[in-house]
Amino acid sequence: MPVGGLLILSWIDGAPLAATRLSARLGRAVTLGGLHVPPEWPFTVELHDRAITSIDGGAPPEMARLARFTAQMEPLSD
Repeated sequence: MPVGGLLILSWIDGAPLAATRLSARLGRAVTLGGLHVPPEWPFTVELHDRAITSIDGGAPPEMARLARFTAQMEPLSD
């Protein structure tokens, strides 16, 4: 992704779009309180208040909940 794309991602909250796409892929409701990509190296993604609902009739109503998730990624080297 070009540097400009990373800068735009650092200014906007991509949570609504990411939640919609994840919900469609998983076939269950996914909520994200926030998705942040700070303009730093190594490339970092931060998710806040993530929840995934259980299947219909499942107990408890939420299959998973994360208060915060952070991942750092670096390119592979030869």
